[in-house]
Amino acid sequence: MTIACTDAFGRKRTLTVAVTQAGITVHTPPGEVAALDWFELDQLRQALATLRPHLPGTRGPA
Repeated sequence: MTIACTDAFGRKRTLTVAVTQAGITVHTPPGEVAALDWFELDQLRQALATLRPHLPGTRGPA
């Protein structure tokens, strides 16, 4: 899943959120800071909630 964001200079970037064997990973723009507005933050929250049931060792939604 990808989430729109901006870097420290206001340029458009994306976060990538995925499930791995270790858990949920969030990949930020290489070597940069990801800034999220309220809408983008809600998209991240929704992505984490969607991926949570797919984590190893979980039984589904809390």
